[in-house]
Amino acid sequence: MSADSPGRLNFSTSLISLLNNNIEIKDNRIILKGNAPKHAYPHYASKKDPLYEDGYGMHFQMLLQVRNKGGQVA
Repeated sequence: MSADSPGRLNFSTSLISLLNNNIEIKDNRIILKGNAPKHAYPHYASKKDPLYEDGYGMHFQMLLQVRNKGGQVA
């Protein structure tokens, strides 16, 4: 994104996940780290909550980095 004059570009952003996660903000980066459940029950099953267990489930990470030329990152 770019603007042809100062103060013309302003926006907010965030990272979200429905899975268990933690968010860290550091050095113009938003880092979301999480893990998928060991098992998720089908929608028609009576159990609604997915099964989380340490050491099981795929781990994932999402990174959003802001690179600015001039201006400020707040």
